[in-house]
Amino acid sequence: MVSALPSSSSFPIGLLIALLMVLAATNLRAAQQPGDRLLTDFGQQDGGLRWISVNDTVMGGRSIGGFEVIDGRVEFRGTLNTNGGGFTSIRTEPQELDLGGFVSLRLRIRGDGRSYGVRLRQSGERGWRQPSYGASFRTRDLQSTDEWQEVVVPFDRLVPSWRGQTLDRPPIEASRIESLGITLADKIDGPFALDVDQIEVCRPFEIESLEGSRRVLALYADSNVDLQLLRQWQALQSEAEALDDRDLTIAVLVRDGWSHIGDRGLSTVEAATIRRHFEVESQGFGSILIGKDGGAKARAESHVEPQKWFDQIDSMPMRRAELERRARTGER
Repeated sequence: MVSALPSSSSFPIGLLIALLMVLAATNLRAAQQPGDRLLTDFGQQDGGLRWISVNDTVMGGRSIGGFEVIDGRVEFRGTLNTNGGGFTSIRTEPQELDLGGFVSLRLRIRGDGRSYGVRLRQSGERGWRQPSYGASFRTRDLQSTDEWQEVVVPFDRLVPSWRGQTLDRPPIEASRIESLGITLADKIDGPFALDVDQIEVCRPFEIESLEGSRRVLALYADSNVDLQLLRQWQALQSEAEALDDRDLTIAVLVRDGWSHIGDRGLSTVEAATIRRHFEVESQGFGSILIGKDGGAKARAESHVEPQKWFDQIDSMPMRRAELERRARTGER
């Protein structure tokens, strides 16, 4: 999909990858929904999960990897060696998890700048060719920040595979998930370090959950490689302080590809539901500004400079009232 960008494009490849992979955004902690469930915090609430290490040594590889539970978190450490299988992982032993009705997995992690993978397995598929259902996520480099990230992986975006070969199979069934794991197989030799603080499963996201607390600028397109989408996204990501000041969260809603709102990945169904809610029927790129009352305030079908969106928000009665209250009380 990277090759779909023309060579003259001014968009960096890293930006494209950011839209294609599950990444933690900067302006919103993943939204909690009623009924979300903690699977483990590696402490008091461990969910009875039994973790093991599985490295490429099972197929003649030379990678070294393992984990320890320290102060209520898993520390996954080791050295990847691509002269062989080229992977190292931790995973839970199979057990009934009862995840019917949940649509995504949420991890609170702290990494080293490398790309890791989530791998899930479902019951009823035993034997030497048991597939896993996976997706990748990129971590921030611990050398530049020690902040925790939240990564949300929709179940319907997981790709079935076996030993690196993509399989033609239906999406994973949440009610049959029996094992979850984290894998490093980024083809880079050397040491790695990933901390996992907790793992949750999420109920379907409801846009109404943000009413009263957040404004949303929803960017929609047919795919993640839409050039107008990339241009608009790039412009907004350089305005993190202004976004935060206006309680503004960016959503990306695509027909084919990864959708997310803030750092919460959205399933295909969730993204389609939000599009229908705001009557997004046209193809191509567009954007909608959604107020804290949940209503659509403005729409555009082409690139808009961020300052114009900020001016639109600053003209809203609720925003003016917020600024007056800040001036009066001295609060943020």
